[in-house]
Amino acid sequence: MNKILIMILFGCFSCKSYKEIKDKELVPISSKNLGEFHSVSNIKKKTEYKVSIQELFGINNLDSLVKVKINKNDEIEIHYKNVLGGNEITTYKGKFKKNYFEVFLDKKRIILPPFYCKNRVNRLRIGLSQNKELVINRHYDYSGMFMLFAAGNSDSKQYVFKSK
Repeated sequence: MNKILIMILFGCFSCKSYKEIKDKELVPISSKNLGEFHSVSNIKKKTEYKVSIQELFGINNLDSLVKVKINKNDEIEIHYKNVLGGNEITTYKGKFKKNYFEVFLDKKRIILPPFYCKNRVNRLRIGLSQNKELVINRHYDYSGMFMLFAAGNSDSKQYVFKSK
């Protein structure tokens, strides 16, 4: 009886050890200049590894500070320094939704039911927390199906970057 009680208690308290910031808790983006942020994310739990803003956007750079802006064409701009110390800007097309800015780095879907289906989606949702931290929710889905055979993976993670 004691073993069953211990297993039930362990199951109840062994869930996530951190609280994710929900989309409705984000501050509406009012200014086009989001700010300057440390490029390496905070670690919320021991199983995560540090990721940089540049890595999430597919930029090969190790700069420690990154400036994030949204220009008048509804594109997000990532400002960083290159290897020689010069300024670099990379832009991504996106759109505003509720309290965040959504960017699709990759979005390809081919659906021919019931024979063939292929998903290749890599989405970033960028927002600001009440503490002026940059919150990036990354969702990817790489999966497919042919006849009755299916394979692939998908995941959603949240990364928080401190303001300078």
